[in-house]
Amino acid sequence: MPPSFVHYGLEPPVEGHGLGGLFPPDLTGYHDGAEVSLPVALELVRAMLRDHGAWCRLEAGDVFTVHVGYDQHVYVGSDRPCMDAVVRTRELGPFPEAMSASPYATPLEEPEVTEAACSFSVSSVVP
Repeated sequence: MPPSFVHYGLEPPVEGHGLGGLFPPDLTGYHDGAEVSLPVALELVRAMLRDHGAWCRLEAGDVFTVHVGYDQHVYVGSDRPCMDAVVRTRELGPFPEAMSASPYATPLEEPEVTEAACSFSVSSVVP
C-alpha cells in the first residue's frame, strides 16, 4: 500500500515529501509500525513542521509520543512528568500547555482499528 502524504498548502511541496536521505527513493521502510532511529525521528518531525508532505505519529510504546498537527502544533506525551522540559520549552519561546491526550492519538481499543496509521516506533529514546 503506498503511503499517503498530507500537504496543507502552507509551503510548496518538496520532492520526496522531505524524506530524501531518510528512506530509499521507493520509500521502503516508511510504513505503519516501522522502527526508526532517534535521528530519523527528529528529521521526520522537522519534515512535518516544514509542511513537506510527510505525516506520521512517532511513538515509543506507551513511554513517549510525538504528534504534529495540521496546524503544526506539536503534541508530546510521556509516561512521566517532564517539568524540566516544559520550563526549557517556555524559555525557548513556544507555549506548552498540559493536555490529557493528543488529538492525534488513535484509540486502539476500537475493534475495527488494528494499528495506528503511519505510526513509527522510535528505536532509542534519550531520557
